[in-house]
Amino acid sequence: MLPSQQLQNYIFFCNMLLMASLLLLVLPYIYLSRHLLTKAALSQQSAGGDNGAACVRSSLTFTGKNRMGLKYEVDSNPLMGTTSPKICWLLSYPNSGTSFTMKLVGHASNRTVATNYGLECGFDEKGELVPLYPDSPNGPFLNHPEKGLPDNYILTKTHCGGRCNDCGPSAYIETKESFMFMCSNGARVTSWNSTKVNVNYDPKLAQRAIHLVRNPFNNIVSNFHLERHEKSKKKRSEWLDKYSNDSEGFRRWCHDIDTKYAKEERASRLIPSKVIEIFQLVPCHKAFYAFAQWHNLAIRAIDDLGLPSLLVYYEKYETDFNGTVDEIFHFLELSNVGDITQFIAGKDYMGYFSTSEVEAARDLMELISDRQTWDIIQRYFE
Repeated sequence: MLPSQQLQNYIFFCNMLLMASLLLLVLPYIYLSRHLLTKAALSQQSAGGDNGAACVRSSLTFTGKNRMGLKYEVDSNPLMGTTSPKICWLLSYPNSGTSFTMKLVGHASNRTVATNYGLECGFDEKGELVPLYPDSPNGPFLNHPEKGLPDNYILTKTHCGGRCNDCGPSAYIETKESFMFMCSNGARVTSWNSTKVNVNYDPKLAQRAIHLVRNPFNNIVSNFHLERHEKSKKKRSEWLDKYSNDSEGFRRWCHDIDTKYAKEERASRLIPSKVIEIFQLVPCHKAFYAFAQWHNLAIRAIDDLGLPSLLVYYEKYETDFNGTVDEIFHFLELSNVGDITQFIAGKDYMGYFSTSEVEAARDLMELISDRQTWDIIQRYFE
């Protein structure tokens, strides 16, 4: 027999070993239960779609880097139980009528709109951005927090990804996953510090989408004008002198970018040889590639998230303004109670391209476009 003290120690050791074994057995079941509950809650919210079925998830923010190496913060588990207002993304390639649409909806509804991009927003009394949902601090953010919220859907600006101007295929070619990530990506700032912190929220917060489309030729030249505007703010006079604000300046800009990344594009295994051949015939060929790719991926994002969507052509603001406004307000379930923003049609820049360049651009975009995308943009080549 063991001495009394040794026996007690032995019994204590056995009990501790038994408790540790039981804990190891139980922990996986606890984890699995929590995982299944979270998954069920997500499924309920996803299935609920527009009916606003509530489900609560704990909020967690973590930091990381995206594929471009930029630091960002992510809301991995924002509160999904907020039923009103729900997010309606305004999916738009830059300079396709985004600012006008946001201004129109904000003014005519007399309610705030939202955005992923904090530099466009007003601040609260503490000098901080106001997120739409308290439990999603990484956005989207309210443009005008002093205004009331809409009752049902809030128009929320996002440009998603694949839209850089001066970049090669390693930056402008997107997968549907990287594109989706960028759709809920944005930047947070404060009134005392304009340094952007890249942030990201759960894209499943989006419940509807308005897909805005503009003539690609006008869209791409307008991007050149935006580039000039940004360089002007930075007082880049040498750049501005080199790329004048006319067709000659635009074509020189296209040529320099096309030449700068030609070697990288030829070496890319992601760009078919047939596409490379057509690249030689189209000024700013990367921009046309990116335009078609962007709309391909916007359509896929809408489909993957199961979002009800409204397609809006920028040109319809000119040909059927009232009808287009009515469609947008009906889709957002908003009342038109304020002032209607006057629409001033953008210029037509088709003259910046020769007939053969337009035909080559058509061939390029038809080759790159998915069937749905081509059905949408084919009208611009007829």
